[in-house]
Amino acid sequence: MRANVDSEAARIEGAAYLAILREVVPASVACKHEPLVVARDGEEAVFGCARCPALGYADGGAGLVGGGLVEDDCPHESKPRTTDLAAAWGPRESGS
Repeated sequence: MRANVDSEAARIEGAAYLAILREVVPASVACKHEPLVVARDGEEAVFGCARCPALGYADGGAGLVGGGLVEDDCPHESKPRTTDLAAAWGPRESGS
């Protein structure tokens, strides 16, 4: 038997996570990082860069986003590859 899920709470949590993605991913791409999700628990998530040790933290419930991933440029000089997160949630090129 399946446990009953509070769909309203799940909807709110999902909306908060999507808001996090809309903020963290474009900011990390602007800093030339290759963003990926390291861990997620409800409205909170830790993000990382696939090519440097930068991390970012976001709490959708508190509206908190910070860390080197969204505040500091990636130290690699080469052009970053487009991760799945960057493709789905990153900034759109003009003319697209």
